[in-house]
Amino acid sequence: MKRAVVITALTKNERGFPVTSTRPYGALLVANTPLLLHQLRAMGGASSVVLIATAENLSALGKLANDRLAEPVTLIDVAELDDVANALATASYLLPGDLLPLDALTPEGRLLLIEAKHESEEGGAAKALLATLGLDDTPRLVVDALRLNYPWELLSANERVLEATVRENVLARDAVIEPGVTMKGAVHIGSGTVVKTGSYLEGPISLGAGCEIGPFCHLRPHTSIADGCRLGKTEVVDCVLFPNSTSKHVAYLGHSVVGEGVNIGAFTVTSDYRHDGGVHRTFVGERKVDTGRKKVGAFLGDNVRTGVGTLFYPGRKLWPRMTTLPGEIVTHDKRGE
Repeated sequence: MKRAVVITALTKNERGFPVTSTRPYGALLVANTPLLLHQLRAMGGASSVVLIATAENLSALGKLANDRLAEPVTLIDVAELDDVANALATASYLLPGDLLPLDALTPEGRLLLIEAKHESEEGGAAKALLATLGLDDTPRLVVDALRLNYPWELLSANERVLEATVRENVLARDAVIEPGVTMKGAVHIGSGTVVKTGSYLEGPISLGAGCEIGPFCHLRPHTSIADGCRLGKTEVVDCVLFPNSTSKHVAYLGHSVVGEGVNIGAFTVTSDYRHDGGVHRTFVGERKVDTGRKKVGAFLGDNVRTGVGTLFYPGRKLWPRMTTLPGEIVTHDKRGE
């Protein structure tokens, strides 16, 4: 039976910066599909949806929900409510049946209140919230939810979803594949995308709509390229590119996340492998975090510009609208205001 679902988007995930500094968690793209939609599909759909968010998150997710969901969607600005528990309690009057706070679903399917500021040390607030919803703290629905905290976890999720969903070639009717293109493995290509002569595509790969690929572009496995991206003689492997980003010249993007509207200058390289083959560690705030990955590239926020010949050390991050000079070696994260 489909459930009524409550989705909360109440804070920014600062551990996911710079990728989440300009978009809510549910709008992250995994295999070119917003995470919000993946979560709902993992539940088997919903009878109806309530989205409770800050004004900023409501703007982004509300449009996404209305454009992409077949289910009825109710939008609530959390500023109009006293607190999270009150918000979810209000939603419970709007929806029939069981309620599931989707934002609080861990990969194990255990219902928890993620927002720490609303929890007492004993977890009383979480228990009160679940009681308000008519739930206890035992699993009600076990799904393989995609819960992401750090930006490199988006790469792992993208790899997993591409392997599970991109198993055969699916080309939009108006996609154009020029002569001399090689496709090895499964590739999904969206409407109006053009793949030019000499390009080599190794699946699983997902290309969005209205992209321009090549000539002589090399796309390697586990790469998702969103709508409106333009790539020239660039090698891309195990990357997530958000919409309208460009790398028209010779460059290497490996194991990286590239935000929306980014321009990659010629001969930009994202270093991604340690000489000793060890696991990468990178700073999150003032703390070094073990990524659990042997290959980690760069994480670029929206509207970043890299100068010609930029070289990134592994795991480095550029906040939105940051730039690099020609020939710059990025040894540390570059944060915005």
